[in-house]
Amino acid sequence: MKKNRLAIFDMDGTLFDTVRANYESYKDAVIKTVGDCGILLDDFKDKCFGKNYKVFLRDIFKVDDSLFETIHDAKCASYMDYIKEYVVENTFLFDVICGLKDTYYIALLTTASKKNTYELLDVFNKRDVFDLILTSEDVHKLKPDGEGFIKSMQYFGVDPCDTVIFDDSDDCLNTARELNIDCYKVIGEK
Repeated sequence: MKKNRLAIFDMDGTLFDTVRANYESYKDAVIKTVGDCGILLDDFKDKCFGKNYKVFLRDIFKVDDSLFETIHDAKCASYMDYIKEYVVENTFLFDVICGLKDTYYIALLTTASKKNTYELLDVFNKRDVFDLILTSEDVHKLKPDGEGFIKSMQYFGVDPCDTVIFDDSDDCLNTARELNIDCYKVIGEK
């Protein structure tokens, strides 16, 4: 059957519970770089998760801008260790994807780095599930900006009325609504 519809999925917090893995790898990177983390897992989850590292490193961790890339590189280097230990797959959503695959293009849109995205997908053997993967390196403006949604629709030649978005972020879902795209909020915690 010809595909003429598009389903766009978020990664962190939607397809995978990655809060603990991201927290542990950022905590290690901040401690190695500035000597103190000063933030607990619950605070990270509430204030940092889903945001770009440059925002929360400045606002929450109080790290100087000159150290952003050093910390992010250290985080990326250790992330694989924490993926294996802490990340949990949302098997229900992957079952939904299997049900949609014959009639929908399947896209992944994430604010994560390309390196960390592919590492995570490879650990769970999920890279081939997607017809398109867009990471932070593939857009100029990160979510919740609509650039990635628009780029995904243009890639497949699909209109907003034939697109659906699955995300855990209220800001992203508001952007989807502004673009007249159907959307569903995913609550990853059980």
